[in-house]
Amino acid sequence: MPIICFWGFLSLAVALYGTWLGYGGHRFAATLTTFILLPLGMLLFAARDVAETCADRLGPVPGILLGASLFLAYLIFSASF
Repeated sequence: MPIICFWGFLSLAVALYGTWLGYGGHRFAATLTTFILLPLGMLLFAARDVAETCADRLGPVPGILLGASLFLAYLIFSASF
């Protein structure tokens, strides 16, 4: 649970800092969404026993979904430019 709090604080800090600098619009939203989703995937699966628990309960499906969701986040980011 502390890793989710860290991710939330980091995401909020980046969003507020970008807004404070005057960024906005579709490009900033796509970049911010990608920045929020990519660290969530990395931090969540790097947390203790999360990857092992998912693999034990669901098999290889979470790994495939993680890869697909990260690819989708990349597509959202690249389509905005």
